[in-house]
Amino acid sequence: MRTIILLDFDGVILDSVPIKDEAFLSLFSDYSPEIQVKAERFWVDTRGMDRAERIRQGFFESANIRPTEKQLASLIKRYKERIACSMFHAPWMNGAIEFLSTQQHGPVFIVSAAPEEEVLSIVTKRQIDQYVQRVYGGPRSKVDNIAMIFSDTQEDITNTIFVGDALNDLSAAQTFSIPFLGIVKEGAPSPFPKDVPVAHDLRDIDLFLNP
Repeated sequence: MRTIILLDFDGVILDSVPIKDEAFLSLFSDYSPEIQVKAERFWVDTRGMDRAERIRQGFFESANIRPTEKQLASLIKRYKERIACSMFHAPWMNGAIEFLSTQQHGPVFIVSAAPEEEVLSIVTKRQIDQYVQRVYGGPRSKVDNIAMIFSDTQEDITNTIFVGDALNDLSAAQTFSIPFLGIVKEGAPSPFPKDVPVAHDLRDIDLFLNP
């Protein structure tokens, strides 16, 4: 049966979460260790949120600071500069390329909270665009992006799976009652409730769809 496959990008296809974690925490290098701990906790707990909003809220929740628009733009610029080169050399998640290059379930769409043009640039330069129908990214939310996919393609939403690595991904899938598979790196704690199926390798989608 044909299945529409929706994949998050960071932490599902590309092992880029540590790069982005480090970039965010670098914004707090001049703050106290206590604030840095709060910032790290906030960043981990809000995976899948729009970048600008995440940085804005991160400073308020961690340091009780409300950045002005000018300050926020500067913070985002520093963050982007920090991750720019590393994203083109980050390793693939386990089984990502093997799955993308061989799967025959149906069309693959990337659904990311990262800026769409940024994800598309990485996908193109790292030559996986041949496996992907289209990239949908920020500043739109994942819920909006999923709605847009089904509006654009007129695909049957009942034959869909969403694969993500964050609670925000799970929430987006639940909004549309889409089956969800969580991706968790080997040895890492799962952020998902115990009743949510998880895998350590993207190729396990095959087992999820054909138990």
